[in-house]
Amino acid sequence: MTSGLQAVNAQVGILLLGFFASSEVVGIYKVAVAVATLIAFGLQAVNMVVMPYFARLHAQGDRVRLQRLVTQSDRAILALAVPATLVFVLFGERFLVLAFGPG
Repeated sequence: MTSGLQAVNAQVGILLLGFFASSEVVGIYKVAVAVATLIAFGLQAVNMVVMPYFARLHAQGDRVRLQRLVTQSDRAILALAVPATLVFVLFGERFLVLAFGPG
């Protein structure tokens, strides 16, 4: 449900930007949103798994295990986001041309 709302939110931004900016600016924004969504995928995947554990440990008042789980999940999210980010930093232009075309 959260991912669906985020997708709708991304499209609303593109539509609103279209009223105030040129189509070139809207195209650049759309690509940036697509790349950011791809990089944030790891965050969403890890959160879906750990959220019930966060809630249970918080309800039990087990702050030590909760902190350990937060640290481990943060490391997992970072491990997923850094490689994706590096791909875009190092090979971004080639990837964007491949995925979205030369324009």
